[in-house]
Amino acid sequence: MKKTGILLVAFLIIFPAAWLNAAQQEFKFNKISFNTSQVSDERTTVSGLSQGSLKRLGVVNTWGVVEAVYGSKPDWADDVTLKYFVLIKGRSSGEPVMLTGSITYINVEKGPDHVSSIFITPQTIRRYGEIVKIRAELWYNGILQDAMEWPKKKSKTQWWTRVAPIPGSLFNRYYTPFEYEAQARGEVIKIN
Repeated sequence: MKKTGILLVAFLIIFPAAWLNAAQQEFKFNKISFNTSQVSDERTTVSGLSQGSLKRLGVVNTWGVVEAVYGSKPDWADDVTLKYFVLIKGRSSGEPVMLTGSITYINVEKGPDHVSSIFITPQTIRRYGEIVKIRAELWYNGILQDAMEWPKKKSKTQWWTRVAPIPGSLFNRYYTPFEYEAQARGEVIKIN
């Protein structure tokens, strides 16, 4: 009888907590992907120079782009935060490197296909090397709503907690050459 009573109490505590957590999930990831985008700056015109232009080296810069697509249930939401963790296999030492960054959005309207992008600079890719894993977390009102990894293979460990991060090493679109093309699809970024 004691075992049954303990199990009943445990059930009454755990089941409502799990149900409450599921009921609070107002945001859900649809997909996460990693791509690269290239920028070439062969010639940039600069006003005010005596010759009228500044000739650049024509270097092609390859940026890493992590894109997450998510849906939302509230009619409107502010302070929707996406946290990103990017694991890279160190180029010189082979030791893992963790890049982290976050973006907070405002005026997120109810809908199935919101787009969030975070960028890895060409210098970071050249310095550290190959992207191995990516994790994105979706937070709203201080509650973790959803998490997704790339590639989709399920991790047996919490790899994003095992390597000391380099915070601020991922950038939102305002700090990239892709600012204007991303504005047509992206959400409104909260500026602090």
